[in-house]
Amino acid sequence: MFDSTRAVAHLKQSMQGRVTNAPDVVGDASFDFGRLVTRTPSLVAFPRDPQDIANLFTYANRHRIQITTQGASHTQGGHTLSASGIVLRTDGLDAIVEINAEANWALVESGVRWADLIETTLRMGYLPPLVTTNLHTTVGGTHSVGGVGLASFRYGSQADICLGLEVVRPTGEVVWCSSHTNKELFDHVLCGLGQFGVMTKLKIPIRRFKPRTVVFNAFCHSLEQFTDAIRRIVANGCPGIRGLAGMIVESSSESTRYVLRCTAESTPCEGSQDRSITELLHDTTLHMAEADTRHIVLSGLGKRIEKPQWDKSSVDPGFHCILPSTNADCSIAGILSALSSSSTGLNMVEYYLLPVHRRDLTKPLLKAPQDNVVFVFGCSPSFDRSQESKYRGAMRRFADCVQSGNGKHYLIGCTAFRKPDWERHYAESWSAVNRLKQRYDPNRILNQNLIPYEWRD
Repeated sequence: MFDSTRAVAHLKQSMQGRVTNAPDVVGDASFDFGRLVTRTPSLVAFPRDPQDIANLFTYANRHRIQITTQGASHTQGGHTLSASGIVLRTDGLDAIVEINAEANWALVESGVRWADLIETTLRMGYLPPLVTTNLHTTVGGTHSVGGVGLASFRYGSQADICLGLEVVRPTGEVVWCSSHTNKELFDHVLCGLGQFGVMTKLKIPIRRFKPRTVVFNAFCHSLEQFTDAIRRIVANGCPGIRGLAGMIVESSSESTRYVLRCTAESTPCEGSQDRSITELLHDTTLHMAEADTRHIVLSGLGKRIEKPQWDKSSVDPGFHCILPSTNADCSIAGILSALSSSSTGLNMVEYYLLPVHRRDLTKPLLKAPQDNVVFVFGCSPSFDRSQESKYRGAMRRFADCVQSGNGKHYLIGCTAFRKPDWERHYAESWSAVNRLKQRYDPNRILNQNLIPYEWRD
């Protein structure tokens, strides 16, 4: 434990951004969206620029103080929480620096919310090609875990299509990274869970969207029909499709529903691809609707619920994994059974499924099974806080299903990993992860509470 009042006084002299140990601010930084874990920091810093972060790192290195980065706090397992250290909030890094429509890219600070970026680019006739399903997360936050969404079947993760990063290393250097410059850092800060540096700016692609969007909802009568329909769409390619996702709704009061949704954009002058898509979904009950693309995007933004309004009487552990598609039916059936309403006591559990070509997942720390196509699969059920034994049991059953199905955890949910679990998760990359941590964060000050490293002095 360090003297937080003294630290605040010192850091205020070297940082433009706010630094505070006020109880309400510290309390707000002590939990994340999962609300399973509580860790109370000693102080919270809101840097305004990379130099603020560099100065914060200088102080932390000198005094051996732990720093934990926190964006919108949408992790579900305490990843972004600090016990007695410093929480570095990226709220102040929220500028959309430049949008270059001619070159199809945007430069944004890491604390920008996806919803704010989309509202800005939408007015210009552009959209990011791949966004996550929760648009009130930050751009930096999703890139630190990977970032998947309805267009992942075409692009992989957001990290895979990122064009460049500005990063502050834990040793204080501010560097630009890309596939050509500081490539090792670029490849490992992306999907690196904040272990090797703090992203301050990201250069991401944007695309011009088409005015017309057709939404196809295909209702399937079984899990096998559902996954077969997804595989057909992925195998066909369907160049007009911009979004592809599946949803499974398991209810205690009615039969399980399997719904495949895909969206296709076009202009009035283009020939419709509706027929080819309907032919691929011929054995499903198909509903189609057409709407203005802008309207669909805006309706998907949803209402932002700020952190103080999150329901603290419930917990949202989050179960997320990546499964090989080859034997996915068996794995998914096992997960549905393990997390069924009869097992969890919940009235309804909704699951999502996002197909991804394995070749598109290029970042070494986004671990996925070896298969031509993989399924990102999961759910975020809310439990009453009093039902701890049920959600702890559900977490164990889910982990067993993922392991037996040769899957990997997608590290946004609550994993409760111990050292053997981290070794198994990173597998052949485990030694590299340890080496990179020692190289880029030699004093072990950044997000150290997450992974139990093997340190060599």
